Amino acid sequence: MQHFVPAIATDPTDVINFNLHQSKLDIFGAANDRWNQKTERNIKSAWFVINELLKKNETSCNYKNVESVFNDITNDYKAFNGMSYELIDRHQGLILNKANSPDPIINNYYSNVMRP
Repeated sequence: MQHFVPAIATDPTDVINFNLHQSKLDIFGAANDRWNQKTERNIKSAWFVINELLKKNETSCNYKNVESVFNDITNDYKAFNGMSYELIDRHQGLILNKANSPDPIINNYYSNVMRP
């Protein structure tokens, strides 16, 4: 289990629109040129997806953020007992069922040599 940074754009309205001026070629471009094709983003936060799944299963839980989901998981499932965001960050991830005795902390070596 690892703790990741949340997605930058979680909703189509969060994506920046630069309002670039388009030429006729850009507007009426070929289907295979990829310049005219718009990417569809359908990204939702994990806690939002879990809320939707619980609603479909007619279970009454209302999560407000990902921390509340994580707290429920760590309380309800034996494999996740003892886990916290602090432990996950400190050990750069945890193995299930080993939160009480995690692997040693790894010291990453970063070279001070300039790279091209």
